[in-house]
Amino acid sequence: MQNDILAFASRTLVTDGRLCMWMPTSIDEDVELLIPMHPHLEVVSVSVQPFNQWSRRLITYRRLPEGQVSDISKARQKGDSEGISADDLNAFRRKYFTKNPNKRSEKGSPAPQQS
Repeated sequence: MQNDILAFASRTLVTDGRLCMWMPTSIDEDVELLIPMHPHLEVVSVSVQPFNQWSRRLITYRRLPEGQVSDISKARQKGDSEGISADDLNAFRRKYFTKNPNKRSEKGSPAPQQS
């Protein structure tokens, strides 16, 4: 889906137009997630906002002028022809949306067990 958003932005943004999007990540992962790239978009900034067990990145892209191609994106495209898909983020989704039985409720007692 991220590649679809980047492709749409590259077609519809004016030159030097900006696209900003949030990308959720898990804090406990040792692997650095690659930032999605597009040949006609340049990454302007990446800001990380940490939370308890996860974080999110605010990624800002800039639309390059016609005929100009991002060198970083061009080099990465050779190794990553498919890009990041929803399946690549499933590990994050499983960690975030799985209920933790040891989690405490707001009153400080263990969360009730569901049968």
